[in-house]
Amino acid sequence: MTDKEVINWCEDHLAKNDYLSFPEEMLDVLSDGNIQAVIDKYGTKYLMKMPQSEVQFFEWLKINDLMVWKDLWEGEEEPYLVAVNFLPLLLSKIRGFPICDLLDNDNYFFTDEHLISDEAKLMRETVRQMYMDHKQLTVEQALILEISIEPIDIWRYAYRYNLSVERAKKAVQNLVGEKMLLHIKDAEQLSGFITF
Repeated sequence: MTDKEVINWCEDHLAKNDYLSFPEEMLDVLSDGNIQAVIDKYGTKYLMKMPQSEVQFFEWLKINDLMVWKDLWEGEEEPYLVAVNFLPLLLSKIRGFPICDLLDNDNYFFTDEHLISDEAKLMRETVRQMYMDHKQLTVEQALILEISIEPIDIWRYAYRYNLSVERAKKAVQNLVGEKMLLHIKDAEQLSGFITF
């Protein structure tokens, strides 16, 4: 699709709806240029419905950590609407929409900068090699690997690895106890680590 075709589709859609709701097949073919054209035109002015894969994740969250789901979506007339600016994050099949600004619950969002000790940095390289060698990783090692690849929240991590939220949080506690991981729970303090 050309940028013009995508913008025309958005205009037609917005003439009938209050927000954008891209069909999955359209999301699969959007180019980086298309995405940037949509963001430039609609950015923070319009909302978009999350893709079905993201809705599935947040429905899982609703079952597995209701208080966090409520922190994000309670009181919303229609949940799963976000600013169009988040479109690139929503297209990620692995990371998706980040949970990093909770107000009533502790945040569990981590970046590579949260791996704070020399031991953590050494562990990061070790688990990368273990992964490349197809060796089994512990829950803690896999979490270090995921953090080192790209920022991730603990709920997305639990979902991706089919873990309970409690086990994923225990991995964080273990790494914090070993002084490998910095856990910033407050959204305002955490905002300095968020770059999207």
